[in-house]
Amino acid sequence: MTAIVLAAWIWVPAWTLGAFLAITIVHFGGDAVPRGRFEHRKHEGWLRIGAHGGGPVILPCLFYPGDVAAVFSWLVPGEVIQAQTVLAVSRPATLIWVLVALWALSRSMLRPGGPEGWEWRGALELLTVTLLFAFLPPLLSFGAYFCLMHSLHHLAEIAQDLGPGRRAQRWRWLLRQAWPLTAATVLLGLALAPVLADGLALDAVALRITFWGLAALTVPHMLLLLAWNRHRGRRAEGLVLQPREIR
Repeated sequence: MTAIVLAAWIWVPAWTLGAFLAITIVHFGGDAVPRGRFEHRKHEGWLRIGAHGGGPVILPCLFYPGDVAAVFSWLVPGEVIQAQTVLAVSRPATLIWVLVALWALSRSMLRPGGPEGWEWRGALELLTVTLLFAFLPPLLSFGAYFCLMHSLHHLAEIAQDLGPGRRAQRWRWLLRQAWPLTAATVLLGLALAPVLADGLALDAVALRITFWGLAALTVPHMLLLLAWNRHRGRRAEGLVLQPREIR
């Protein structure tokens, strides 16, 4: 799957960029939907996904169209994307996102307790992400959000679901699991750098490798999460055996 996505960046980069942005909204927004909530209220789940996942994609286009246009131009070989084009697309998208985000905030305020206090956390996260992407440059805000919020959310879920029972041992277990894959990813990026350079400056090459790599890894990552969440839901309902019983 990773190879197919990388090939798509090379052969149909403009279409791949659009698909990557759409997938990013869905993937980031999925962090805002509690376990088990989506299947019971799909319409509400999709609205929450749009509210929480749309900000990291739409707000940089609105507030920093020149910076975003430069990044998009580096990601799409042979194309020079103008800031005016980014603004023309982001303005109507922002209007839709604001309406959806206001709906999500109002729902959180009307139900502040929620399951395990999730409603308050969801509202606070939405406000934090909005301020982050509105006031910080795109690459800085994206890096902060991806590393300090989105990734930590997934790592905590993995450690809780698959790690040892004691909390102190989970992160050590997670570190042992993660470092070989992290090293392999870095080595893959270094190996692809000469192929993807295309005469670009070093910082542009690094950005292309980073975002192409994120897109290539996000597709199997999303499918894996989808399969795991469905398995976890069935297991919670008692329809499958517990992992220890399977082993």
